[in-house]
Amino acid sequence: GNVDTETPTGISIFYSLVAVLACCASDYHPTETMCNIGAQLFLIGIAGNLYHHYLLAQLRRNNNSNNGATADQEPPKERYVA
Repeated sequence: GNVDTETPTGISIFYSLVAVLACCASDYHPTETMCNIGAQLFLIGIAGNLYHHYLLAQLRRNNNSNNGATADQEPPKERYVA
């Protein structure tokens, strides 16, 4: 079904506020090594996201050519939210 824009916006704001409050309440100061490790893990995550984006784009490109699929095998054209 369809989702209004207020619900995800409210959830995003709530999680952002919780993260900001947790950071403000924390008395933890990471070392330079820990910051470097965190940045490297972040970049690995971004690279993985880009790779999976590429894989999905390839699947969609192959699906648009019908690839021998019949009308029964094609997904419905309606827009669903998971």
